[in-house]
Amino acid sequence: MASRVDPHVDAIVGALTAEASPLRRRALDLVVDCALGRPVRDFVDRDELVALATQALRTEAIGEIIRERAPAAWRRHRRRSRKAEVTVGALLPAAIRARLRDLVAETKPPPAGWLRDAIDPALIRKLVAPVMQDVLLTFAKRLPLVGRIDRSWTGAGVVAALGSRVRDGIER
Repeated sequence: MASRVDPHVDAIVGALTAEASPLRRRALDLVVDCALGRPVRDFVDRDELVALATQALRTEAIGEIIRERAPAAWRRHRRRSRKAEVTVGALLPAAIRARLRDLVAETKPPPAGWLRDAIDPALIRKLVAPVMQDVLLTFAKRLPLVGRIDRSWTGAGVVAALGSRVRDGIER
């Protein structure tokens, strides 16, 4: 620092710029207190702030921010979650877990009639029929008599017809 003409000014500047100076610390406290005591309008132009907030809250701007930042944030979250091996319950405060338990306990199941209208029995039969047929045929093939039927045996047709009847009964 270049020496000033007045030695008193040099002493004051030196005292205010020294790292361990109590005067420097007190001067910083005064500046910060003064700044914090002033109204926000002294630091922020209201019209500019409103324009900035309006621009930021537009749907396109929010969508753009989400598109830009959400994938990276999700990857970070997944990476941290895998390392932590934390359960969902551990992330919730005890009061929230208790409230969830109460809500589940208070919730009544839907009436049985609802299920009757929600499921089409014909579609369920159509879905389950091939599975049941395979299970029954696999079981029948393991039986000592039926599993080793010679096609030339006269009873082979009866067994095949029985398999067809079972399949038809399941499909109905």
